[in-house]
Amino acid sequence: MLRFPAVFSVFRFVELENQREKGFRGMNPCLAGSGVLYLQFYHDNRIHPMTEDTKKSRILIADDNQQNRELVEAYLSDEDYEIAMAEDGQQTMDQVRDFEPDLILLDIMMPKKSGFEVCQQLKKNAATQNILVLVITALRDSTDIEKAVEAGADDFLSKPVHRLELLTRVRSLLRVRHLTHERDRLLAYLEEMERNMK
Repeated sequence: MLRFPAVFSVFRFVELENQREKGFRGMNPCLAGSGVLYLQFYHDNRIHPMTEDTKKSRILIADDNQQNRELVEAYLSDEDYEIAMAEDGQQTMDQVRDFEPDLILLDIMMPKKSGFEVCQQLKKNAATQNILVLVITALRDSTDIEKAVEAGADDFLSKPVHRLELLTRVRSLLRVRHLTHERDRLLAYLEEMERNMK
């Protein structure tokens, strides 16, 4: 499988024999199975191998306290996100299936399934393990934090939540999610190119 460390918004792979094609800004060699491919950088979006991903980021707010859910939703209201709610652990898992969030703002102390259980199940499942989890909790004991880390939480916020801190964490995590998605699309494209050249 090919591995490439960078993510490019506009790129094209060509065979060595086609390296004289006009329009490139630079080339980096990388080994690909039996042959050498070159990465050429283009500014012509018409040759971008993938379509632009313009869908809104989806955020699931999971908390058994309605006031907490509504407060977090209000903090995010000026941002261009799609938002869904869950009031217990089982509903959170159902919403993950139906809503397919990019990020979950997850309370720990919830009925039916705790936040620990939800996070652990998500991270053990290949279909959901890349969903980012921001734990928002009133728990401050170091053992609780360690337990959340072991369950796979990506970041933490303590209650009461402050708007600026929440927005900063959410934006940072969604940026990571976007780059991860772009990396996966890039790798899939490279593998397809490698198969077609065999």
